[in-house]
Amino acid sequence: MESQLILQSDHFNLDFTLDCGQVFRWVKKENWWVGVVEGNVIKIEQENKIITIKSNSNIIDEKFIKTYFRFDDQLKNIVSEISKDNYVTEAVSRYYGLRLLRQNPWECAASFTCATYKNINSIKLMISNISRKFGKRIEFNDEPYYSFPEPEIIANSDINSLTDCGLGYRAKFLSELAKRIVSKEIVLEELIDYDYHKAKSILLSKQLGKKFLIGIGPKVADCILLFSLEKMDSFPIDVWIKRVVFKFYSHLFTNDSSIKNRVIINENNSIGFSEYENISNTMRMYFGRYAGYAQEYLYHNMRVSSIS
Repeated sequence: MESQLILQSDHFNLDFTLDCGQVFRWVKKENWWVGVVEGNVIKIEQENKIITIKSNSNIIDEKFIKTYFRFDDQLKNIVSEISKDNYVTEAVSRYYGLRLLRQNPWECAASFTCATYKNINSIKLMISNISRKFGKRIEFNDEPYYSFPEPEIIANSDINSLTDCGLGYRAKFLSELAKRIVSKEIVLEELIDYDYHKAKSILLSKQLGKKFLIGIGPKVADCILLFSLEKMDSFPIDVWIKRVVFKFYSHLFTNDSSIKNRVIINENNSIGFSEYENISNTMRMYFGRYAGYAQEYLYHNMRVSSIS
């Protein structure tokens, strides 16, 4: 079975959106991007303003696609609001049409829990291995695809079987996350209704009365909040964003000698928890309610510029 849908959008770029490091289940095959979303295979192609979507399921309708790709975000207004300086304005101009995705919270949390100290290709391989080993097989156009496994499956799986997927020490992180979700110690969807600070505090286990949730530090928490829990003011910081801050935004920290001396002056310094929070909060205040969009444009611009 195959369903097809054709949409039009003036403010969307498929390549920028799916190749900017916010999601790991999409692969480009010739002109088509192919991914598995909510247990369904989706093939999507864009030619100018025309977007063609094919799927194994008739569930993939216009509402589904517009929700997933956040077509409800007024992108033109958002980029106007975050364009506060020449550098971010250049990034927005170069990659306009990049949109944040509205990902499944469990899959997003699991993916970024596995992503620590790994590059994008390695993360994609791990997520693919997990899906192939524990997910459901889906046939589409005579090719096999695999859904991302539910948390119950991961929670009940042997650590060694997770390690065999290439996770290494991250297998324990993923297992613990799945167990806390299954036991409802953490209900990710509920965090959508909380403000940024409370939602992040819960992800960092500060309000659970439990030990720190290994695998979810401030950067992973910020990614989960931004990409799946509607916190568009979240501003994750990784090595690429730290370089951006070092090169273009150090002036924002002139009154903070701790940040200035220990982080901004030397971009190779590691970032401790307090430094991370100070930098993230400063950038959130600078860019405002859509800081997450600014982060993604800055991240993609720096990463592509460094690779090319």
